[in-house]
Amino acid sequence: MLEKEIRRLEFKGNISTNINIGKKTAFKTSGMANYFIEPADKKSLSTVIRYLKDCNESFFVLGGGYNTLVSENGINTVVSLKKFFNKFEILEKNNNEILINIQAGALLQKICWFCAFKGFIGLNPLIGIPGTIGGAVFMNAGTKDGDIFSVLEEIDVMDYKGENFRVKKNDIIASYRELKVKNIKDFIIAGCTLKLKKNNAKALMKEAKNQMTKRKSLQPVKEKSCGCFFKNPVNNSPAGMLIEKAGLKGKKIGGAKVSEIHANFIVNENNCSASHIIELKELIEKEVKKKFNVILEPEVKIVGR
Repeated sequence: MLEKEIRRLEFKGNISTNINIGKKTAFKTSGMANYFIEPADKKSLSTVIRYLKDCNESFFVLGGGYNTLVSENGINTVVSLKKFFNKFEILEKNNNEILINIQAGALLQKICWFCAFKGFIGLNPLIGIPGTIGGAVFMNAGTKDGDIFSVLEEIDVMDYKGENFRVKKNDIIASYRELKVKNIKDFIIAGCTLKLKKNNAKALMKEAKNQMTKRKSLQPVKEKSCGCFFKNPVNNSPAGMLIEKAGLKGKKIGGAKVSEIHANFIVNENNCSASHIIELKELIEKEVKKKFNVILEPEVKIVGR
């Protein structure tokens, strides 16, 4: 029904039904989506959003699936920009700076390594962080060395009425792992423009490779995980350190496990379910609160019915 109605509105793109959306996330768990929609352009994206809101249909926008856990009960509708919104172009270049426009579905690491190779400085702190540019902007992705907001010039958003807006940096409110827009409560990021400075490409590539090597030694990059599960508490020890001090490194529930490499990573070690991950998450929160009186806040988004 939904597919036929949207196609009647001159929608371009793909609509799939009964998709295991959990397998499209980094956790590789189960969790079905009734509809998986991939708009081919902004007009089609606007068509989808307008239709879903008019029908009061709930939906979720999936980026690269690296910061998302889907409930076993599934989700009604998922919208993805990864397939068709993945281009980027250099808009302006002078002796010291460049502006690069990137669509939301472009892979963050592809952009990071391209910029390092070209000698464009600003994204090296994000080397090794998986996902899409849209997801990175929405979560204000970063490390202790910097976040994406520091090089953000403007973002291209669509509100839940299907209207497009170009939002300048002055109208963007960024905080730790969060980004908001003044006067627009709910929105989808369709793209962004970054301002980067020119530097020595050889030195940037060396730095990027060293950073990637360090990340591989400190994080379980080869395992099924969505990265750091919890945000680092304000004015306290990092979440991973608190979890480790609580004696939870290596703790298992079902097929879910607290990584022995980095305690702020929950990994799918043995075909775990989303409920196993949620149970382990709740145990971690309980133990850290009991031992240190610290409330951990998840960085991973748990979505579904």
